[in-house]
Amino acid sequence: MCGDFNMVELDTDCTTFPSLISSREKSLWNEILDSLKCKDLWGYIGGPTIRYTFHSRSHRKAMSRLDRCYYSHISTFSAISKMWVDATMLLSDHSPLLLLLADSNWATSILGRLHKIPLRINHAWIKTARFKSKVDNLIQQVLTVKLFASLKWEALVVGMQDVIRDCGKYFSNVLKEAQAEAQHIIFSSTERVDMGHSLSHKDYSRLCDA
Repeated sequence: MCGDFNMVELDTDCTTFPSLISSREKSLWNEILDSLKCKDLWGYIGGPTIRYTFHSRSHRKAMSRLDRCYYSHISTFSAISKMWVDATMLLSDHSPLLLLLADSNWATSILGRLHKIPLRINHAWIKTARFKSKVDNLIQQVLTVKLFASLKWEALVVGMQDVIRDCGKYFSNVLKEAQAEAQHIIFSSTERVDMGHSLSHKDYSRLCDA
């Protein structure tokens, strides 16, 4: 989660106080970050350049770290990850943040069993009523659960794994049954031809379909 938040939490992040939020606002903001399990990246991989991203053109002494990035799985970063402020950009009163993020092991940042069963969907499933109804039901279930947005997303991902697993088994059985039926039609039709019998137009069409 990155952007210009137009406020700072700490007095060390600004040279003037108008950008500093109140204690109540800080408490609410921290509650949001905790629910998202997000941490300010600067405290982990920021530096060693200047920390301020905003420089006021009208008040030259006014500088703040208004632009920030938050991330929920900082423990997965490798040692080469870093973040710094590009102070060479002179056309704007905001200096861009540059990021080099490298995960040491992405699988460890995915909760539970999600990394064991990747999201792989056959495009043909999307057109079936079975897949559509299961996804619709899942979405309605997630929307009715009283959870934070981040937890709802995780619930949706977990639920999609179950939908994909169920549809995978169902359509696999459908294909196996169709394959068995096709093999039976080919075998019986070939046997009839070998015995000197001619195929009817209906039997010939079934053979072609098989």
